Amino acid sequence: MNVKRFSVWVALLAVEVAAQPYAVGIRRQGMAGAGVAGGRDAEVLFANPALLTQLHQFSTAICYSHPFGLPDLHLASVAVAGSFAGLACGAGAIHFGDNTYHDQHVYLALAKGFGKSSPSAAAFSLAMRRLFIEGYGTATTFGVNLGTTFSLAPAIRAGVFLCNLNRPSLGEANEKLPLSASAGIACALRSNWLLQVDIYREFGFAEELRAGVEVRALSKLLLRLGVATHPDRISAGFALELGQANVEMAATSHSDLGITQMYAIVLGEKGNGGRRK
Repeated sequence: MNVKRFSVWVALLAVEVAAQPYAVGIRRQGMAGAGVAGGRDAEVLFANPALLTQLHQFSTAICYSHPFGLPDLHLASVAVAGSFAGLACGAGAIHFGDNTYHDQHVYLALAKGFGKSSPSAAAFSLAMRRLFIEGYGTATTFGVNLGTTFSLAPAIRAGVFLCNLNRPSLGEANEKLPLSASAGIACALRSNWLLQVDIYREFGFAEELRAGVEVRALSKLLLRLGVATHPDRISAGFALELGQANVEMAATSHSDLGITQMYAIVLGEKGNGGRRK
């Protein structure tokens, strides 16, 4: 067996056994997966679609990486978001895998803010998942997700995201996808510091704690750092703001599988990241 191919399958197996879905999004990766209560661009669609109401205008984010440094393994995502007729709307897609394994997700979301400056919001998203394994064929299913965000204090915002509420099944064996829940807070410690802490739980498995901090080190430079448990990992990243475009990078270390580097281009106006407006 080709050693490179074997390494890819070991990584895929480890991800499945750990039952930890990849925290998609360049900002979330830089903050160890934290992002349920605050975000800055269209990638909030993947963490909590209720945060779409916190974006100012149209936003697009494109991200790419080779997970765990394996050249045959690809993770790519694209997300777009905007506001229409009083609703915040988002669409996105994720591709994970290699030539023999494809795990693809497509998301559509609608969110509505309530109150002055939308201090609270609720959202619905529909996720299509298409899984292909060479020699076994293709299976497709649809999941229903709900999210909410609300203000606890002028500088503190909370969020909750529930995934696969309809318990969709995948494949001929009708294997049900797990129900998961995320809850978190975003706290503006100072005008240029933001702390986010999430608790993620996939039912049937241990809770995962995710914590990250985002600091505006310079007028156009954001720095990010995070830690998480189950599996243990440390992450870091940055965003360089160039007018209406950001160039962003993140790196995260997995206790068993090594380091993953991610790169992204983010276009459009940014949200407040959970900060006081």
